[in-house]
Amino acid sequence: MRSIAKRGLGETTIATVAREAGLSQGIINLHFRSKERLLTETLRSLSDEYRDACRDAAAAAEVSPAAGLAAMVEIDFRRDLCTRDKLAVWFAFWGERKFRPTYRRLCAARDKYYDDMARTMCARVCEQGDYPGLEPVLVAEGLSALTDGLWLDLLVRSDTMSKALARRITLAYLANAFPKHFSPPSAADTTSRQSTTSSSTPPSTSISKAERDTLNQRLAKLEDVLFDYDKATIRPDATKTLEGDVAVIRGILERYPNQKVKIEGHADERGSDEYNIALGDKRAVAAKEFLSGMGINASQLDIVSFGKQRPVCQDHSEDCWQKNRRAHFVAEGGPQ
Repeated sequence: MRSIAKRGLGETTIATVAREAGLSQGIINLHFRSKERLLTETLRSLSDEYRDACRDAAAAAEVSPAAGLAAMVEIDFRRDLCTRDKLAVWFAFWGERKFRPTYRRLCAARDKYYDDMARTMCARVCEQGDYPGLEPVLVAEGLSALTDGLWLDLLVRSDTMSKALARRITLAYLANAFPKHFSPPSAADTTSRQSTTSSSTPPSTSISKAERDTLNQRLAKLEDVLFDYDKATIRPDATKTLEGDVAVIRGILERYPNQKVKIEGHADERGSDEYNIALGDKRAVAAKEFLSGMGINASQLDIVSFGKQRPVCQDHSEDCWQKNRRAHFVAEGGPQ
């Protein structure tokens, strides 16, 4: 992919790929036999990677179509999928698909998979929310066109466009189409196109201990987000839990715009301390990404992992372990 991103399809050869990969040309010839087959397999691999990622959105949509759409937005601008190299490769193949039947077929399959998912989710949101006169197909087509345009901006205008800004623009589009299901990004979460810094935090001002205690009491009433053993994927029942948590967390952060909510990642007792700290971190990140996908200001969400250090249940049983595999919310600055 690096060779295509640097040189385009025309100037990419088995020799340039071998240099980028640090392999001999003979090894690459043995596996792919020709440049054309190498390029085709590159496109196939890219398409398969995207489709595999979209399965998480499909799983979320089984519980809530709005959560499925939010997950699609997260996937489209996810750090490992939306890299400059991969965007350059996508556009290189899209540009050639008119002339190459194999490229055209693979690109069309990826586009159809995305479009079918978006149309189905938009139709279900319309049914749930009773949006008279709104055509879900047009909303889905607009979402697809907007995403393609933002991908192009990320590739050619990286000085004024960031993944965080692209995500906010897309969520604003969905909030305009489906105001009963999505909230527009808040003013604190909107940066200018001249700034690509996504990690800025609101100015710090203190709130009283009594206020923070009240916030923690409200957060304590939220359900923890539970995870499968050795996993950090948001499963359907956790999606439903998070959707219920969104309104409470949004209300807190809108009332206290300089306050943060900390997402704690936890694990059960099995495995090493180091492994479970890393796993807890992944679980906290997954919960944060879901909430930000639903319009919560990401700069007001912090994460921390306690691994297996703070179990809520001490029994050595699967029921107990399940309770400990969780993401939990507290008001930052309060007792930990």
